[in-house]
Amino acid sequence: MPRSGFVSANITGRVLVLHGDADPYVPAADVNAWLTAMRATKADWQFVAYSGAVHSFTDPLAKAPGQAEYHPVVAARAFAHMHTLLQEAFAADTARR
Repeated sequence: MPRSGFVSANITGRVLVLHGDADPYVPAADVNAWLTAMRATKADWQFVAYSGAVHSFTDPLAKAPGQAEYHPVVAARAFAHMHTLLQEAFAADTARR
């Protein structure tokens, strides 16, 4: 989340944040600060929060219950969001050529 030196106005690429809503490592205040910073930009950004997911929800090796834990349903949803973003980005890049 926003840290010293972070200048959201300088972002020119697409941004996709896939967040476990129950992630104990990312406080709600940090999430809200990031959202506030991004709303002030012209960046193309998306923020997706997954209920019931904690940190590392896409990592099958994450086995710390309640802290960092694989969640196969959420992982599939997250990868689908990522693939959509990449398809859009590559389609736009191809169209510019």
